[in-house]
Amino acid sequence: MVQISLVCCSFNPNRDYLLRTIRSMFAQKADSSICEIIIVDNRSEPPIASWLPEDVLCKVRIVVEPEAGLTPARAAGVRESRGEWVLFVDDDNVLDENYVGECEKIIVAFPQLGAFGSSKILPEFAVQPSGDLSPFLPLLAIRDQEKSMWSNVGDHRTFPCGAGMCARRDLMLEHFKCVLQNNRRKSLDRSGKSLASAGDTDMLYSVIDSGLGTGVFPSLQLLHLIPEGRIQISYLCRLTYSISRSLTILEQERSGIRYSLAGKLKETVVGLLRVLAAGTNKRMAWYSQKGRLSALWEFK
Repeated sequence: MVQISLVCCSFNPNRDYLLRTIRSMFAQKADSSICEIIIVDNRSEPPIASWLPEDVLCKVRIVVEPEAGLTPARAAGVRESRGEWVLFVDDDNVLDENYVGECEKIIVAFPQLGAFGSSKILPEFAVQPSGDLSPFLPLLAIRDQEKSMWSNVGDHRTFPCGAGMCARRDLMLEHFKCVLQNNRRKSLDRSGKSLASAGDTDMLYSVIDSGLGTGVFPSLQLLHLIPEGRIQISYLCRLTYSISRSLTILEQERSGIRYSLAGKLKETVVGLLRVLAAGTNKRMAWYSQKGRLSALWEFK
């Protein structure tokens, strides 16, 4: 029987959101597949264990990770887990009641996969976003794709979001062992006010490097709870910048390429030309190029 550990990392969460997340994990129909539910408290104040209701607290395992950042928190959750597979659940996700059961089916049907996730991550907005924000909304881990896809050649269309990603524990143990020794790779995900967002992609490249594949499946459905603060243009511009910057750092780490001064100047000119050619999405293009150029000029 497949054994899956559910791991939810959280830092100063919205309490209502986290409770909905945990209760959706309790509501899974595939109880036999779930060997544990782990909540990684990443230096929350007050500590999560101090306010969780008793009926919730008695059914989860709290792991406290003192080093700030999603990467150390995920690493702690994986180390503490006992399942063959780890299902990463963000603290603002509400899993469909069949999510874990569908994961079990996919694990059995696709033994060539090392990680997979949802192609149906639907938003529940606290406040409905205005129409002019629509180009930015996919950045919020929103997906609505009906087709199942998998690949073992690094096709980004088959890269799942971290929200609801199910991955082989042995691969994740090896991945985090390497990442925690590399400060630039440790910086690829959220920490404090940073919106860096390439940690998921780094995890998935580790799966590809192992010779296994990644996939996305519409049978895995979840709600992403999105507060009002994340549909502000200022937040979305920062997010665009941070995603582009962290993906560029990951690209540099994987390739090992050191750009010469001439190469950096060329990239800068090309980036500015792309902004000018962006049409109606110039603002988004500007923050994306600004993030990329920040990473290029920082790398020595």
